[in-house]
Formats: sequence, C-alpha cells, structure tokens
Amino acid sequence: MSPDRIVEFLLLNHEFPHSVRFSVDMLQTALNALPEATASKKAGRVARLAGRLRASLSFTPVDEIMLGGIHGYLDGIQRQCGQIHASAYQGYIDYPIDTAVLA
Repeated sequence: MSPDRIVEFLLLNHEFPHSVRFSVDMLQTALNALPEATASKKAGRVARLAGRLRASLSFTPVDEIMLGGIHGYLDGIQRQCGQIHASAYQGYIDYPIDTAVLA
C-alpha cells in the first residue's frame, strides 16, 4: 500500500460508497432531481458548484493532488462543500417569502 493508492481510493474512487467522489456523484444526482421534485428553478448555482467539485474529483490525477499537498486539496474540497451547502440552504430553505410567492 502506498499513500498515492490510499488517497486515490478514498478520494477518487467512483464505486466505493465512502469515497469523496462517490459522495459528490450522489450529491449531484440528488441536486439534479430537486428542481423537478420542488417545481423550482433555483438549482442553477448549487448545481454549478457541485458540478465543479465533481469535475475536479473526476479529472485531477492523484499525482497532481499529492504534488500540491493532500491537506490543501482536502481544505479546498471542504471549502467547496461549504459553498454548496450555503447555496442549497439559501436557495431551498432560507429564501424570502416573496420569491416563493412569485415563483
């Protein structure tokens, strides 16, 4: 076992249910279903943020992650998750009543 292989498995494996990539794939699937389930068109920003994170996990090779530093990469993922959370909260939970009435 090498650190590269462990990082690749835990972060980038799209089939392992506890990997970050798998979780982000499931997040994006859920976000894609939200507008239809809620009859809303608010998913634009949150979907873009999740798509950007998913693309990063899909296309960043493990050697690039290791070269740049795993801690910095994980901090970036955590920051992006915070942005996704804030955008979803603002769009679906904490919005002005006027927005809901006009939609």
